[in-house]
Amino acid sequence: MKIMKKSVLIAILLFAFSQSNAISFKEDLLFTATIDGMQAIPTVSTSAKGIGSFMLNKTRNAISVNISFAMLSGAPVNVSIYQGAEGTNGTLFLDLTPFILGNRIATTITGTDVTANLAKYFNDDLYVLVKTVSNPTGEIRGQIKLETDLNFVTDLNAMETIPMIMVSGAYGLGSFGLSLDNSKLDFKVICQGLTGAVTSAKLYSGTIGMVGEEVADLSSFINGNVITGSLIPPASMLGNLLIGEIYLNITTAENPTGELRSQLVNYKGLMFDGILDGAQMVPPVTTPAQGVCVIRFSPDLATMYYDIVVDGVPSSIDYCHLHIGEFGQPYNSSSYQVDFTSTINGNRIKGTKTDISEINKDYLLTSKLTLLIHTADYPQGEIRAQIVRYAREGFTINLEGQQVVPAVTSAAYGSGIVSISRDDENAHYNWVAGNLSTTPTDGHFKNNVVGQNGSVIYHMGSAMSVVGNNVSANGFWKSSDSIPFLSINSAQFSADSVYLDVQNNAFPDGEIRGQVLDDYVNYTLATNSNFSNFDLLIYPNPSAGKIMISIPEFKNTKAKIEVFDLLGRTTFSEESSSIGSSELKIDLSTLSKGNYILKVSNNNQFTTKKITLN
Repeated sequence: MKIMKKSVLIAILLFAFSQSNAISFKEDLLFTATIDGMQAIPTVSTSAKGIGSFMLNKTRNAISVNISFAMLSGAPVNVSIYQGAEGTNGTLFLDLTPFILGNRIATTITGTDVTANLAKYFNDDLYVLVKTVSNPTGEIRGQIKLETDLNFVTDLNAMETIPMIMVSGAYGLGSFGLSLDNSKLDFKVICQGLTGAVTSAKLYSGTIGMVGEEVADLSSFINGNVITGSLIPPASMLGNLLIGEIYLNITTAENPTGELRSQLVNYKGLMFDGILDGAQMVPPVTTPAQGVCVIRFSPDLATMYYDIVVDGVPSSIDYCHLHIGEFGQPYNSSSYQVDFTSTINGNRIKGTKTDISEINKDYLLTSKLTLLIHTADYPQGEIRAQIVRYAREGFTINLEGQQVVPAVTSAAYGSGIVSISRDDENAHYNWVAGNLSTTPTDGHFKNNVVGQNGSVIYHMGSAMSVVGNNVSANGFWKSSDSIPFLSINSAQFSADSVYLDVQNNAFPDGEIRGQVLDDYVNYTLATNSNFSNFDLLIYPNPSAGKIMISIPEFKNTKAKIEVFDLLGRTTFSEESSSIGSSELKIDLSTLSKGNYILKVSNNNQFTTKKITLN
């Protein structure tokens, strides 16, 4: 087992460096579904693949859905979201079949379908199921999961030790972060009230009440009451870690079999943590004090749980607050956003809150809140931690020939996602493309904005799985690659300055292309109309730009006409005072040639149609 040794000082400096170079978070949250036959029940042997992105908007009341599948045995006859855990058959949650357009689905879920069901998304309790004639119970399936690195919390206590320590005032808190690619496990553990110095700190496989087998020794990272570092987790450990069967055991000379012990627990919901030290104060404070903070929200985002343990504070803790303040910047000392003071108990601050405002949730999601420990010696703050989320910054991709420069007329399609870790160490990509004119030969990330050609910054050919004229790719661009993923690349993604193109021999410069977009994007290709039985007539279609719209049911009423490109951007919007003859004429001749979505709405009613400008 390879272990990377770091002293406490180096670990703190590296943490500070990673925070100063971290991805710029937005409030949106990305959920994804990797869809294949292995997850179907019963399992289906198939080359078919799918990728679904579910982007939760910043107000957490709408989800943009973008799904592509390829290599199915036949046309999809039903695509639905079911409620059920992995490996189980669930119940119907939402039927997406009305939104099928070929091998694509792009629509928006809104209202109580989102707000009343957030916990289902955060609990990994929903899955996508694609049915075909050949596989009527499901050909491919994919669990919908938050795109996140994983946080494991250990609440160290004497009650779980074997044999149990009957009298002990010792306690501890640890935060472990596992990267999405399973390549690194970071940790910070602080113990208090021990009978003596820590003699060993080890991870074991096993459940509560059993003595397990050692899987990792953290003893080389011990520095007093603090254990900080990172390791490459052995493959034999990962399976047990993901099902909650790894525990941390802390020994002392007086209790050589264990004075503190606890399972490493991965909670569902939103996870945050922070490492407290004086170096993050502005200006810095020279102090031996350190701390670890874990904050999490329940899956319905209604309840905040917080746990903070500090070590080396020379005087008593007077106050503990969350203030507005970005990393490296002075915090707002005139007021605080959240007060934890009432739950201070010695060197531990622990409790729950159910009154966290939506704006403070937004501040947490965007890393704009900083935790301050105020002491008698340092009333303005002795140690500080930037609170950073584990959910990765998410990006979505819509692949089509229209985005190629110059545009390509192609029946090919596709979509995908990118997510970036909070320390800028890797980017996860997952995409599917189908119906290309010839066999795909390569896929690239290139650097430039919409409508401009750029240069290659990363090849994905080695990660591609090609079947005929279809392709999928699911992998990681890492900082350790021969072409390393760097902070500048993260900044390019955040600036919407990266696109994906898929090449073949017929189109060596790319047959389809998709901008990698950071913001919540409505990719609607078809929208569930709540007056779908109404007679919407659009002519001519295709058109050179001048279009007649006729809806007999709209006679003598107001209507709003909107046109969206396939990136979800509004390209035309007009409100009519009245459609006296039930017909309306619009002029779209200034728009570029291509496919668009035309939406007609009247109060709370709407319908959409695809239009083509030539």
